[in-house]
Amino acid sequence: MHKFWLKCLKCGRVYSLSSKWIWRCSSCYSPLDTELDLGKVTIPRNYPGIWKFIDVLPCSEKFITYLGEGSTPLVIREFRGVKLLLKLEYLNPTGSFKDRGSAVTLSKVLELGIHRICEDSSGNAGLSLAAYSSSFSVKCRIYVPRDSPESKRHLIELFGAELIECPSREVAYREATCAELSGYTYVGHLWNPIYIDGVKTIAYELALQLRELSITDFPSFVVVPVASGTLLLGLAKGFRELKQLGLVSSDPIYVAVQGTDVAPLARYVKTIPCEGSSSLLDALRVPNPPRLSQLVDVINKSGGLCILTNNNHVIKALKTLCKWGFVVEPTSASVLAAIEKLIDYRILESGDVVFAPLTGSGLKVTYLLLKLTTGSC
Repeated sequence: MHKFWLKCLKCGRVYSLSSKWIWRCSSCYSPLDTELDLGKVTIPRNYPGIWKFIDVLPCSEKFITYLGEGSTPLVIREFRGVKLLLKLEYLNPTGSFKDRGSAVTLSKVLELGIHRICEDSSGNAGLSLAAYSSSFSVKCRIYVPRDSPESKRHLIELFGAELIECPSREVAYREATCAELSGYTYVGHLWNPIYIDGVKTIAYELALQLRELSITDFPSFVVVPVASGTLLLGLAKGFRELKQLGLVSSDPIYVAVQGTDVAPLARYVKTIPCEGSSSLLDALRVPNPPRLSQLVDVINKSGGLCILTNNNHVIKALKTLCKWGFVVEPTSASVLAAIEKLIDYRILESGDVVFAPLTGSGLKVTYLLLKLTTGSC
């Protein structure tokens, strides 16, 4: 394993990654980020999925936790003159990009000899962690808000995790962190710096896939849904490292997509507003993400912005994606709704290349999708 360390985003304190699990700074209680020496890395290595990038992951080759995550297809579509690079992240083992973060988290958990872990989640992150924990014999407890989708709660229990229902996201987070007092290790994706390293493999994969397809047009825009922000931050970290390694030459503009109901980024970055309810975007309801300042910094430095969207725009996008053959959940469809608005506002122009990962499977909510796309709701 190459040299990695943890660094506080606020006070700069440095921590070792090799002795114990640390998820926030013990001095100022701010989020941490992993850093590494990029010298002499080999990309790709002869491993499957995300593990071909193990040289840039804070993991040991002795603890590869592979369930099929990574190597998701890249599909190119033309939409109103714009070239879309759609990465089908919903084809990961449990149906979302979260499997990348869970796999790397479990690898580190096993390396450190941890036997009981907990997480707070509204759905995809929790069921992903439950699946990986089950496969590698780690006891798992997931705290979920009461309004989380029933189908995702069922999957968490199906994978054998202990599910604790809480009145709200805030209570779920508080209860999960308090579980450390009873012997659990908190690995929540909102804070977990190692999780972001798993997600950054999307950027590495994209670079390899474009090279394999002999596509020289690197995306000028990256459009992603943002709740806790692990996807945007992971992509930004991956692209930054790729540039340092000389594998890409340009920086994309980052566009965050949030719902009208809960949009913490709108206060701090350039935002295209929207009216109406965004109740379908349940996975984006994170009012106080711990990495908010980090997200703001990445978006503003790239010249990016935030797009707000509502149910009507999301339903229209769902219908388009279904016609293209992609069955995704509403949160995933929000990226196409945002891209349409970027075109309407002439921020995106004909010939622009946009990277948009489709993050979560619609197979978990097929009844809802049928109602939404047929107008029977």
